[in-house]
Amino acid sequence: MAMQKKLKHARAAGRHGHIGERPAAPFVTRAARRNPLSAYDEMRAANRRFLEERNRFYRESRSGGKLIGNAMESALANQRLRQQLVFDPKFGIENDAAFNERLFRFLRSPNSKKPFSFAIVDLDNLKQLNDLQGHDAGDKALSKLAAELNANAGKHNGFACRFGGDEFKILVPKDKVVFSNALKSALQEMRNKGFSFSAGICSSSSVARLSSAQAMVEKLNLLSDKALNIGKKSGKGRITVAG
Repeated sequence: MAMQKKLKHARAAGRHGHIGERPAAPFVTRAARRNPLSAYDEMRAANRRFLEERNRFYRESRSGGKLIGNAMESALANQRLRQQLVFDPKFGIENDAAFNERLFRFLRSPNSKKPFSFAIVDLDNLKQLNDLQGHDAGDKALSKLAAELNANAGKHNGFACRFGGDEFKILVPKDKVVFSNALKSALQEMRNKGFSFSAGICSSSSVARLSSAQAMVEKLNLLSDKALNIGKKSGKGRITVAG
């Protein structure tokens, strides 16, 4: 009777998304951070591994296997795994693999035919913060920037991520004028808190003639990174739009 109750609870947890829920995206290696296709491949591989583990769980549960005795622990572990696959655990923002999955989906949808803007954002002076005030100060600045970008993305129905070190990405379905003004407001908020960031923006018009999502992603990253570096040569705390 106790075994039947545990099996019933495990199945109920599965129906409510705790067990057997496909993860949105995997945590990616450092080598894959700047290669969207590599990150996408890692996401697919992680999904396959997750499905294999889920199927193994259900096979053992139906046969009265030992996993039934730990159904609650398995459900909690599953939730933690999914959280790690989707979010940067330290700063509460999507990781690069989750962002790239959404980016490819967006670029293959009808929404990509409307104006949108993409940016690479770089927190200014992170090394100095870490060296002079300690890593807690650097983490505080990163957390505040992550919160600003999340808020901006949410306000404009976009999405953002941290893809390593002091660098972030954000996409919003707005034209470059609206988006650059939104980032300027976010920059002022950061300055009010004692921090700043630089950003390079690329608009949808720069990739409109490209036929594949992969080519569009590569050019968005290239042009935004180039605009970011051009702006930094003139000083920090600048938002530069690719020509």
